[in-house]
Amino acid sequence: MLCECTIILVSLLFGSPAKHQYQPVLLNVKFTDSKYGYHFRHPDSWKAKLYRSGIVVSEVNAPNGEAGVQFRVARLGGSPKTYSENYVSQVEKDLQATLQTSQRGMMQGTEYREYTFHSKRGPNGTFLYQLLLFFPDVKRVIIVQAGCDWNQRESFQEILNEIAKSLEVFDQPALTN
Repeated sequence: MLCECTIILVSLLFGSPAKHQYQPVLLNVKFTDSKYGYHFRHPDSWKAKLYRSGIVVSEVNAPNGEAGVQFRVARLGGSPKTYSENYVSQVEKDLQATLQTSQRGMMQGTEYREYTFHSKRGPNGTFLYQLLLFFPDVKRVIIVQAGCDWNQRESFQEILNEIAKSLEVFDQPALTN
């Protein structure tokens, strides 16, 4: 009976198994950035690396390059509310994106804002997932930016979300490096 209930639940959440090839997300590799004091988890088939370019500090990509996640550390100017409002406006303008969902809450004791967008960029458009974690004590925000082709969002949305939310900061002062 448990197996039958699980299949029904997966079908309700993700459609019939024949239509969507949903596979549970297994984040079995831990990637650590000691310089900035954080780590995250990802599937072993995905490739993570340090990537120092402006505020970008690391990234992880699907094996075929169809989806990816970047981790950024930026200076927090103003309140999380003001920063978030300006951030959403900038994404909408710069990436020709429309806000789809917005959520706020607490994660590991810190305030976060979570957004999804539909960008007009690319032949089919792009699904964008954004997670902002605020660290006002050190005046920093971690921005997790993820995306994939709009037509692939059903395949990647859950895994992008799980990778982003696996982020753990173990050394807040290191965020100021």
